[in-house]
Amino acid sequence: MINLDAWESSIPLQEKQLQSIAVWKQQGEQKPLPLKFEEDQNIPISRPGTPLRVLKQREGSLRPSSRPGTPILNQSTRGRHPLHPVHPIHTPQQFHDWFALIERSIQHSQEAHFRSHLSQLTDQLDKCTELTNKLNHVDDEVVRMLSAWKSIEDGGRSLQEASEQLVDEKNRLIEVTDAISARLAYFQELERATRMLNHPGDDLVLQPDFLITVERVDICLEYLQNHRDFHEADIYILRFQQCLIRAMSLIKIFFTASFRNLSAEVERQFGEKIISTISATHLLYPKFATLAMQMAPLLAELERRVVAYPTDLGSLLEECHTTYFTVRKSLLTPHVINEVKGFDPAHGDLVDLTRAGCGYLRQLCESEFTLYRRFFSSGEEHLYRYLETLCDFLYDDLRPHILHEQRISVLCEVCTVLQALMVLGSDVSNLDGDSDEDEEDRASVVPETPQEMKETPGMQKLQIGVLLQMILQDAQTRLVFKTQAIVQSDIRLHVPTEGDLRYPEKLMEHQGAQEQPPLDINPDSDDDQERIRPNQSSWYPSVRKAAWIMTVLREFVKPEIFRDIAREAVSFCRESLEVASQRIAAKDGPDSAVDAKLFLIYHLLVLKEL
Repeated sequence: MINLDAWESSIPLQEKQLQSIAVWKQQGEQKPLPLKFEEDQNIPISRPGTPLRVLKQREGSLRPSSRPGTPILNQSTRGRHPLHPVHPIHTPQQFHDWFALIERSIQHSQEAHFRSHLSQLTDQLDKCTELTNKLNHVDDEVVRMLSAWKSIEDGGRSLQEASEQLVDEKNRLIEVTDAISARLAYFQELERATRMLNHPGDDLVLQPDFLITVERVDICLEYLQNHRDFHEADIYILRFQQCLIRAMSLIKIFFTASFRNLSAEVERQFGEKIISTISATHLLYPKFATLAMQMAPLLAELERRVVAYPTDLGSLLEECHTTYFTVRKSLLTPHVINEVKGFDPAHGDLVDLTRAGCGYLRQLCESEFTLYRRFFSSGEEHLYRYLETLCDFLYDDLRPHILHEQRISVLCEVCTVLQALMVLGSDVSNLDGDSDEDEEDRASVVPETPQEMKETPGMQKLQIGVLLQMILQDAQTRLVFKTQAIVQSDIRLHVPTEGDLRYPEKLMEHQGAQEQPPLDINPDSDDDQERIRPNQSSWYPSVRKAAWIMTVLREFVKPEIFRDIAREAVSFCRESLEVASQRIAAKDGPDSAVDAKLFLIYHLLVLKEL
């Protein structure tokens, strides 16, 4: 147990507590009168009493005292002062006993406030001890609670980590499940696609789910080809390819059957009665264009997949092209033959026949090209091969006339018509001044839809020059052949007359003939385009003929061919000039040799300018 000084040093008192102690100290210094004097003032007694009895009675009810106090008088003495002797004092010993009692009472009364203060301090010490015990108990409880809280916190943290691990594992399993489901969906699509494609009925390809199924099969096939490490991926790839081939085969079968049925219906209407040109055009184009609106999406799917799988699906698209061209050719051949016969190629002029025939072919080819684009977006090579077969009917009639044409002017007009159509892309009839109404009549009878206005690589515009190339080549070949014949006959084998050798007289006459109109060199010539220009009237005939040939060929033949013929013509022309110069030098006259040299120099300069 600690002493008072240690207690005060360990627990410093506050200001109010120090003031309270000072008040108690001040009260303790003021000693009250003994109780017997206070009682004597109120109750007269013969002997003084001890105040300890009253104090003991007051404190006895609170707690028992551990120190001996003034003896409590018998109950029979009630009514007398406690310090009065019970019995009268007869001996000195009794007096000493009584006096000792009085001293103890006085001493006790003098120490009463100390004992009271000590009692209060003891009570406070007990309370502080009890409070300390309670604080220690609370501290122990707090330590125990802290330990329990740490244990719970550790357990909660462990539980949280375990829960987070479980959540992560759950999320991972969900992701794995979703990934497996996503991959499994590609395999499960096979059963649905097989059931869909094996559904009976000719109109299966027209169902809304057909193209969706084909697209899914294509996606699954591409996915499995990129993941060949999957289990049984090769088997599923093979089965999906079979489904894709099956779907494209259904498109081919439906297109072939529909196209042939429509062709049979049109042929039956042609055979039942005589049909006008407008009705025939309606049967040949708008009816097929209506079918194209139904078939174009299906054929587009086939063409798109042929690019990815040419080996497996290329033959199906080839069959569709073959069916299309075969049916169209069987329908158009009689009409094309009748139209060509209507031009009267046996008696008509070659230029008019070329202009009319090419105009009809341009209209026909544009209509066929537009109709073909309604169905397909590929196969341009096959299309031009088919259009060439239609052009062959006119080509077979034009080619004999071109090969037997003797007039270079006619051949030049034919080349002009064909080149203008190939280069400018305009209607041939406009070259001869036809009206706008005729141009509208020759327009394609299959107008393009807004969907066809979209760009299609290689199929934007009809290249009519490819179809007319053979006719142009025949005309150019004939033109080159005729010019070579003229070079041989009129330049190389030219025999000069006396009028051709009148030099320098012709040069002098040239000064007065510059204002005269052009004259024919040879009125009997078959080439009415050869005219004498004012600056050419003094030229030697072979030079003038070479200049005219080069003027004609420059616009209608290839540059390589033109250079060869021009080189040949100039070479033969120089030979003819040397012969003419020798004959001029052989004339009688003093200046014949000089005239011959001047003649040769003059015409060589002309050839250089050509």
